[in-house]
Amino acid sequence: MKGGGYFHAGNGVSLYYSSEGPDDAIPVLLLHGWTCDQNDWAFHIPFLLSLGFRVIGMDYRGHGHSSVSDNVTKFDPMTLAEDAVVLLAHLGIHGSSNGVDNNGNGNGNGNGNGNGNGNGNSNGQEAIVMGHSLGCLVAHLIAARHPTLVRGIVLVDSAYTLTPPVMDNVTQMFDEADPPSQAAVLATGFFGATGMYSPDHGTPAWLAPWHQRRTWAMQPRVVVETWKQMQAQLGESGAAYVKQVRREKASGGRGEGDDNKKIPRLVTVALESSVEIEREVGIDEKVDRVEMIPAGHYHHIIKPDLFNGVLKEWLVARQWVRQTNGAKTAEL
Repeated sequence: MKGGGYFHAGNGVSLYYSSEGPDDAIPVLLLHGWTCDQNDWAFHIPFLLSLGFRVIGMDYRGHGHSSVSDNVTKFDPMTLAEDAVVLLAHLGIHGSSNGVDNNGNGNGNGNGNGNGNGNGNSNGQEAIVMGHSLGCLVAHLIAARHPTLVRGIVLVDSAYTLTPPVMDNVTQMFDEADPPSQAAVLATGFFGATGMYSPDHGTPAWLAPWHQRRTWAMQPRVVVETWKQMQAQLGESGAAYVKQVRREKASGGRGEGDDNKKIPRLVTVALESSVEIEREVGIDEKVDRVEMIPAGHYHHIIKPDLFNGVLKEWLVARQWVRQTNGAKTAEL
């Protein structure tokens, strides 16, 4: 399948997604950051397709081309993770054993260029889940709650490295916004003030206006609630939050299937302090790789060739890419 479509997830949520690549290839699910959309992965989609993967992008509820009705109030990472799982089921991706939920059912109907209904049958397809910023929290939750669905996760400068004072300052900024409709403008102001658009990292001049104009198009309440609900879920320590998610998986939690399954991680960070947080979270030398790319929060966009090179090394090391008559093919 090649194209995009809208998946009606119910309760006033319509998710825009895209899919390209062979239906029987390893799927790669791309998860963007707060106030962004799947276009953040434009520098990586052709690369992943060239390796033979099936590439799936989605816009979170209320982000990008996805929409929500006025009655929708949940924008927390857990809810975003469940949206992603049900979307994968809709696209026929159910993992290595059980279905997409404890009852083995996928829900929802699609229209646009994508077709098909999810069902609870295993098809042996496990996805590689790639997340940036907020998307890293979503990826961790998918892996913890649905381990049979996930082959590996790629985490790009995760939001769980944000410190509580930084998060409190942004929340206070939103609470004091006058008028509240200025929330989207304030959000992009925060990115600028914290150096995320800094030319010191080699940031191209187009990155700020590209990000700003997508953010400004969002409903202000979605901007604010997604941030606040992310903060509420993270609590006082991002590292402690991730360890708690892992403990819930190890103790059975909500997830299905093999609770002892080790899911490999590739983690890229921009700062040495983020490496220290990853050490606190716990690095399994057998399956994890942590790489520093000192080019800011958007280092995968600012230095895509460097990032793609690291990603390719990891994929090849995991034996998920094979060489066939000179052509690279994603290996199931």
